[in-house]
Amino acid sequence: LDSKNGKMIMDLLVKCQKELNRTIILVTHNIEYLPLSDVRLYMVDGKLTQSDKGQHAPMNEIIGSLKTELSELTKLEQRQ
Repeated sequence: LDSKNGKMIMDLLVKCQKELNRTIILVTHNIEYLPLSDVRLYMVDGKLTQSDKGQHAPMNEIIGSLKTELSELTKLEQRQ
């Protein structure tokens, strides 16, 4: 989705979650959606590697951490 439609859908999901008191499971590579979550599960190669429950880190900290992880994964892939 483009950013405009992605935002519209995320706004709709958040509204439904709050108004209907439902759990939303979102699988995404878009780190912009991380602050919207209460629980985050991280996977690498199909395996759960980490979970954060109710810990809302500042976005720049999350992005920095993910960039570091991506850099490490890229280095590993280049070695193979």
